Amino acid sequence: MQMNDKLYLPDYHNLIVYQKAMNLVDSIKVLREKQPLIEQQRLWKLATSIPIRIAYGNSQLYENQKNYSMKMALNSARQVNELLRLATNEGVIDRKDSQQLTEKVVEVCKMISGMIKKGQAITSDGGGNDNDD
Repeated sequence: MQMNDKLYLPDYHNLIVYQKAMNLVDSIKVLREKQPLIEQQRLWKLATSIPIRIAYGNSQLYENQKNYSMKMALNSARQVNELLRLATNEGVIDRKDSQQLTEKVVEVCKMISGMIKKGQAITSDGGGNDNDD
């Protein structure tokens, strides 16, 4: 009996936001190899949690579970941004590297936020009538 044929396994690898989050992870890996400090360990854990949460959220059948996972990914990305700022201010990361990483984080945050808004619109009234701020 092959149950794998009947399992719903969406391909999150094609999501642009997932690809950009993985690109961020790769960039932080390079930084981590240059400067292996405790801050980079925390940065690494948070950065890797972003694509993991995106993948997990994309595999959920219910919108509220998907939205929760995406919100957690967004929170991780915001924490990465804050750690970059703190590490830059302390001189642990140079400003050029920090700026490049921050731009990637901001782009991922914007994409995740857009996905959350679309999900909230669907779950709030079922028809996509969201209330714009």
